[in-house]
Order: sequence, then structure tokens, then C-alpha cells
Amino acid sequence: MDGVKIKLDCEEWTSYSNIKYKSGKIVCPECKNHEIDIKFCLDMLVNKEIIKRKLVELSFDDMIEANYSEEIDDQFDGIINKIDLECENVFKEINDYRDSLLKEFKEIRTEMINQMEKLNLKIVSKDNFEAEINKEKKIQKKILIEKKYETMIADFI
Repeated sequence: MDGVKIKLDCEEWTSYSNIKYKSGKIVCPECKNHEIDIKFCLDMLVNKEIIKRKLVELSFDDMIEANYSEEIDDQFDGIINKIDLECENVFKEINDYRDSLLKEFKEIRTEMINQMEKLNLKIVSKDNFEAEINKEKKIQKKILIEKKYETMIADFI
């Protein structure tokens, strides 16, 4: 509004900023030869129209700025939502992959435990092996026993 030109009662024009915070009668800011009545100047039809037009223009500017600002906010909100959705999808994929790895790991662990139990059932223990060897007197039979245990261990591994 400060740049708006206002007509004075002496037919001169002055910037609205020269009179906007003043009231009553003041020395004319342009010719300085007489006093002007601020209220009378602002109530002149030409000045009312100029001020009203400027207020409407400023309202349009505010409305356009608000629309741009709102449109930009909407665009950025949409992009942020897309980013959030993509992140959720990636997190889900990572969690699904993690779950499948853990499931596979548990299955391998269970299988290894089962194999160890089978081996223990077949071989029972090192003590059984030694007892069987010590019980046998003949070397040839000891070699056969050792080969048997060696084969059982190799089959397990």
C-alpha cells in the first residue's frame, strides 16, 4: 500500500505512506504551502477507489500465493507419501527375506541335530567302539570292526 499515490485536496499526488499513520490536519507533504485534512483526503471518491483497488489486488496476490503454497504443499505431501510407501515395501521385503533365512537356518539346524542323533544311535559312542575292539582277540576281525566304524562315520560326514 505504501507505493499507492493518493490525491490531495490541493490537486497534488502523494504516496500513501506519507499520510497513512497521521490524522487530523497536517502540512501538505507535497507543496508544503497549506494544511490538508487527512480524513477528507482519504474520503475523496478517487482515493477510496484507489485504496479499494489496491486492497483487491493485494487480496488476489495473497490468494494466488496461498494457492501456490497449498499446491506446493500438496505436491510435496504426495511425494513424501510415495517415499513412505516405498520404504514400507522395502522394509517388508527385508523382513520377509530375514524370516525366510531364519526359517532355513532353523531347518538346517534341526536336520543337523537329527543327523547327530542318528549317528549316536548307530555308533552309540566311542566307548562302544573301544569295547568292541578290546573284546576281539584277532587282528583281522579288529580291522573289520575299525572299517565298519570308519564307514559309518564317513557316511555321516
